[in-house]
Amino acid sequence: MGMTRGPEPTIYAPMRIYKMKTFLGITKRHVAAIGVVVLAAGAVVGGVALAGESPPPNLTSPSPSGQATSIPSSLSSAFAALRRDRQSSDALTGAAASAISGGGDFAHYGVNPSLSRLVGSVSGAPVWLVPGSSGSCLVLSSGASACAANEIVTQQGVVIAMVPTSGAPATVEGIVPDGASVTTINTAGAQTPVPLSGQAFSVSAADATSFTIHTVSGGTVVQPLPTGKPPAGPSGTPEAP
Repeated sequence: MGMTRGPEPTIYAPMRIYKMKTFLGITKRHVAAIGVVVLAAGAVVGGVALAGESPPPNLTSPSPSGQATSIPSSLSSAFAALRRDRQSSDALTGAAASAISGGGDFAHYGVNPSLSRLVGSVSGAPVWLVPGSSGSCLVLSSGASACAANEIVTQQGVVIAMVPTSGAPATVEGIVPDGASVTTINTAGAQTPVPLSGQAFSVSAADATSFTIHTVSGGTVVQPLPTGKPPAGPSGTPEAP
């Protein structure tokens, strides 16, 4: 007698607050104005996984496969934007181009800026996905970015949240693969679908207490939205990883 496979489990994700050297075009000395919480699905710049690599990878180690020379088939199968020819709007610009030029997680995952694709927009600002040989990165027009292993990106996508140190509501921006969807839960417990712009989305802690990524395989990844001010480091700036 055959066995029937049950639904995928619900995964509750951790998060970590960290300090970026540059963000929204400002220098490190101005970073006290904004904290950044990375909620990326997989290892990210100083962040942690929604449901990803364990133990966390050594981001100082470059990808053994080197920089990607073409888009991995697993990624192109998961993201429609990666299955079309590259257009001028797919090229990273301004702060986004500068952000992806460094080493660290970009080298660890072998990402190649020349393979980037515009996958949507949030509040009129472009959102890019930059493929790599072993992982890929979400890059915002502000220069904020988050990366994850390709096997995680293709299932759950990747997200990043901005938390003002003023205590104003946090905002989460992210991308999800083909067929995935996002919902939020408000303070009354009501679930609301989140509209996608291409494959990008945005949610605000002003309107919700948590968000859920519903994967193509039937799984759910749940993340409470951060509230309050990010923890302060010794200098009064958001805590570094």
